[in-house]
Amino acid sequence: VSNLGFQLKLSQVEQQRIKDEQNHKQELMKIETERVLAEQHLARVSTQIEQYKNQLAQVEIAHQKDLERLSKENLLMQKHNEEKINLIQQQNQKEQQIMNQNFQAQLRAQNQEIEKLRNQPPIIVKRKGICCIS
Repeated sequence: VSNLGFQLKLSQVEQQRIKDEQNHKQELMKIETERVLAEQHLARVSTQIEQYKNQLAQVEIAHQKDLERLSKENLLMQKHNEEKINLIQQQNQKEQQIMNQNFQAQLRAQNQEIEKLRNQPPIIVKRKGICCIS
């Protein structure tokens, strides 16, 4: 009887070992599946990071091109403004010269008029018996 009990006990231990081994294999398969999923996720994230880096590089290049374009436009506008200022200054100088010439012409005319009046003989005006020299 004790041999039969031993055999039964041995059979139970063997069944438990087989069951434990199957559980262990299932646990290993779960871990392996999780590892593969984690690697796939890591690969996707790494790919996204590379895509973001590329997009960032493109944005930086576009930004640099915009800065260069704006800098050129700014220089052109400065040049254009300087040309406008020079033209306005030239026009102002011409107008000032014309005003000076007109003023000098007026002064000359007034001086000639004064000289004419100085060189004229005095005018004698008679009024009701009173004689005046003007």
